[in-house]
Amino acid sequence: MSRASTGAVLWLLLAGATPTHGAVLERTGYVMGTMLSVVIDSPDSALAARALDTAFALTSRLDCLLSNYRPDSELSRIGREAPAPVSLSPLTLDFLSRTLSWCDRSAGALDPTVGTLVHAWGFDSEHPARPEANVLDSASRLCGYRKVRLDTTAQTASMPCGFNLDPGATGKGYALAVVDRALLGMGVTRWNADFGGQLFCRGTDSLLIPVRHPRSDTTALAWLTFALGSVSTSGDYERYFDEGGKRYAHILDPRTKSPVQGRASVTVYAPDAFDADALSTALFVLGPQAAGRLLEQAGAGALFAEWNGETLELIIVGAWPSAR
Repeated sequence: MSRASTGAVLWLLLAGATPTHGAVLERTGYVMGTMLSVVIDSPDSALAARALDTAFALTSRLDCLLSNYRPDSELSRIGREAPAPVSLSPLTLDFLSRTLSWCDRSAGALDPTVGTLVHAWGFDSEHPARPEANVLDSASRLCGYRKVRLDTTAQTASMPCGFNLDPGATGKGYALAVVDRALLGMGVTRWNADFGGQLFCRGTDSLLIPVRHPRSDTTALAWLTFALGSVSTSGDYERYFDEGGKRYAHILDPRTKSPVQGRASVTVYAPDAFDADALSTALFVLGPQAAGRLLEQAGAGALFAEWNGETLELIIVGAWPSAR
């Protein structure tokens, strides 16, 4: 999803809208493969500084645990040591448990094991292209979230040889949720963040946020306002190729093994950052007709941008915080 391209615009709005009633500290850094910007608003400047340190320490820790680019991460070890069970830290176990729960709830529309399919289509390279049928068939045999086994008693995970786990659909949302829980425990009740385009706010005044048009990073498709929760967008405009008048983007339907067609973007608002992240990917696959039940479970809302010929049709489902 093209989060980095919209993050700068949205971050300026967030930072400018933060109400000051004490010390306001900001920090931006590169972590988990993207930019994280955090604003802490607290009457206690020492507390605000500790909160910033905590936010970046936690996200860096999660990067070490969950990255599929680090060979020593716990997620990478599950694949490398397959099919043997791998002992996990509580954070990794919780991340996988929550991710697999959304896989079940979305009937497999969310699946962190699709990495072999992404590779077959070339979306992890500079030259994506339609794979040969035999290549796609071979890759599809190395996917399937139900083959990931968690043992919460032994605190281990295992999966078949050749599988790999990709945290991309839920990693940043999980990190924001973990940071929010930690900051609340410290007594910080006013903060916001832009994590590669996924936004989180707690305790601020209602913020007016633009939703990027999928064909223009300087045009707002719509606006939303919220004071607590997170917004995540999945779209067809970051990694893609065009062929035969069709766009093939990097978000794959695990059921068909192919890129989703006819959908430009899905923006999800949810009170919980993890839910927003998981839902934006799952609903990009499922579409608006299947969205209602999942959104209701999370107290969330979604804005779908659907292609109707050359025209974008906007469809709102669930508790969407429309601008007033």
